[in-house]
Amino acid sequence: MTSAPGKGSQPTPALLFETLRGYQHAFALKTAVELDLFTTIAKTKGTLPEIAKSCAVPERSARILCDHFAVVGFLSKNNGAYRLTPDSAAFLDSRSPAYMGKAVNFLLHANQFQNFQQLTETIRKGVPAKDGFEPDDPMWVEFARGMAPMMFPAAQAMAQYLKPHLAGAAAQGPRYCGQPRRIRHRHRSAKFQSADLRAGLGERATDS
Repeated sequence: MTSAPGKGSQPTPALLFETLRGYQHAFALKTAVELDLFTTIAKTKGTLPEIAKSCAVPERSARILCDHFAVVGFLSKNNGAYRLTPDSAAFLDSRSPAYMGKAVNFLLHANQFQNFQQLTETIRKGVPAKDGFEPDDPMWVEFARGMAPMMFPAAQAMAQYLKPHLAGAAAQGPRYCGQPRRIRHRHRSAKFQSADLRAGLGERATDS
């Protein structure tokens, strides 16, 4: 983000326009995820004909979208071919265990925006707006699954912390976004009990 102007500097509208155009980057990313653009580039040589064919879009559309991501930093471009950056390879290639694309539908869902569209009225009344999703909305399941990769580092740290304390004993704690699975990957003796999202995720209350 553009830094605040220093003392004595001339006023600039750069931060204003950067803020107003922020949604453009978000929805371009949503489109790329829906087209599986980043996975396509990772699986091919990253040429426009390959990308356009795999994503089923005109080459002109593919070029505009890819150039956008090359400018903002999600892709690199060399001799007309596009490649993923390390961050894009980790979080936007659907074959990656850290893939974050599934979180996009939740974070950019229309329900998430309706409260912001009424923000002025909310501020005037001083009363929080209604949540975008009901507690039992299936979208929460998508959220949990989509955000699971974000919890991987925390789960790894928990596994290291619990290692000397397990020694065959059962460890009980809350389930959140797949952490027990990642801990159990390292420590087969660990057991977890929870009812969080078990109905939506189709899993048992006790997962050993």
